Amino acid sequence: MSNDLSRAPSTAEEDAVRDETGFESLHPNAVWGHRLGFLIGMLPLSVVAFVGAVLLLEATPAAASTGTRVGLALLLLAAAARLAWQLGRRGYDAVRYRLDEEGLEIHRGIWWRSEIRVLRSRVQHTDLQRGPLDRRLGLADLDLHTAGSKNATVKLPGLDVDRAIALRDALLQGHDRQF
Repeated sequence: MSNDLSRAPSTAEEDAVRDETGFESLHPNAVWGHRLGFLIGMLPLSVVAFVGAVLLLEATPAAASTGTRVGLALLLLAAAARLAWQLGRRGYDAVRYRLDEEGLEIHRGIWWRSEIRVLRSRVQHTDLQRGPLDRRLGLADLDLHTAGSKNATVKLPGLDVDRAIALRDALLQGHDRQF
């Protein structure tokens, strides 16, 4: 099978995100999904930090004013938003994938890095998922359901819709001739 079959037509911008080893990055719009995910994840941490800071202020002899509490809340939210912004970019940069004759290889993770290899022969079926934010950004998530493994579903989020369709079709190519 030639590499031309496993690759969707792409723009010059998408070609620029392919590195020398053939790994591709996610669509540039995917960084917003990563940032939003980290921001939502930071909210509970911000609330806990705020409650802890308020309790600490209450324990001091001179009780803090309401203005101090509001300022502290805004400071904590701003710090969480900045951290989410930076981690979202790092999370986006950490995801790379490559399709070859054997299947799909995905590298991801900021702190805990994983390398996932999905062989074409193991793919049972695929799904394309598109939530409201994905549709707005022109993205899709490719879900690969595999045979007999501990992690039977592998998700590759943040793909251009056309690229996700091309990957899906390339991974399933030839499955109808096996039986």
